[in-house]
Amino acid sequence: MLLFVISLVLALLAMLIRYLHAPVPIISGSHVFDVLAIAYVVLAIGVLFRGA
Repeated sequence: MLLFVISLVLALLAMLIRYLHAPVPIISGSHVFDVLAIAYVVLAIGVLFRGA
């Protein structure tokens, strides 16, 4: 559950920056895809290692 929440927050941050042009000091506009890719990797790790 924790990894899902982390990936959800990262994905929402990426969407806020991309579509609403929200200023997030840690993430620049040129790294939005990177943040979204990291969110996907975190989600995939959570799914693959569930119950391990």
